[in-house]
Amino acid sequence: MFGHAVGRALDECRAVVADFRRAPTEPRSKNNVFGGVEPVCDLDLRLQRLLIDAARERWPDLPVVAEEERGTLEPTPDRCLLIDPLDGTAPFLDGRDSYAIGVCLVDGGRPVASVLDLPAYRVRLTAAAGTLHVAGDVDALPWFGPRCVLTGPRHVGRVREALARHRLDGYEVRPVPTAGVKLALVALARAGAAVLPPRAGVAAPWDHAPGAVAVAAAGGGFRTAADEDGTAVRPAALDAWLATAAGADAPRRLGRLLSPPPTRKAGT
Repeated sequence: MFGHAVGRALDECRAVVADFRRAPTEPRSKNNVFGGVEPVCDLDLRLQRLLIDAARERWPDLPVVAEEERGTLEPTPDRCLLIDPLDGTAPFLDGRDSYAIGVCLVDGGRPVASVLDLPAYRVRLTAAAGTLHVAGDVDALPWFGPRCVLTGPRHVGRVREALARHRLDGYEVRPVPTAGVKLALVALARAGAAVLPPRAGVAAPWDHAPGAVAVAAAGGGFRTAADEDGTAVRPAALDAWLATAAGADAPRRLGRLLSPPPTRKAGT
């Protein structure tokens, strides 16, 4: 029911994305909920309005927490809908395919269902009750392999250093700029793991919750820096996370990537 209702709105979102590609408008800068500066464009706002309107028509009493409506980050309500209308605005504006649209239902303070859409690949992941449904041609997605760890482009060196420090041999590290896309690739076993390493930034709840539910529904794992199951706790800002694909021996070994690097003493 959740996936079907959200899916119809996401079909409309794909059409809006295609229209914007044909006639783009100039992006501008905004302050995010962490005080940083990042790009935003009219497409972010159009998609968000479409998704909010669809949600309020279907669930009029359900609070909506949407990225572009937030100036500050407050605790996620016990029951709400998290919306990331365009996860990966910067790569989208650069003409790349690494962007996603994420919607996640929170109930009882936990993320319980989600839809993660990858419009450029026409692949959609719908997760609920421990079941993952995939629509589209998965082979259209890039393949990295089970011994590959995905991370943001700015964090590749940091993750390689952590693998070496913990003597985790045999893994390669590849850059993918968007959390939703990284998590979709792990959920679909197109990569073995994805990580936001410690001290590398902060992820808002709408960045990771939709993908975390998809990874868990596929039989994989999503862990926080506190070594909590990210689908068993209230979605919140995370300063580190690790997602691992199903059927791998990676969770126990790669969990060490969530350990902060040693602090360097002054003068060393």
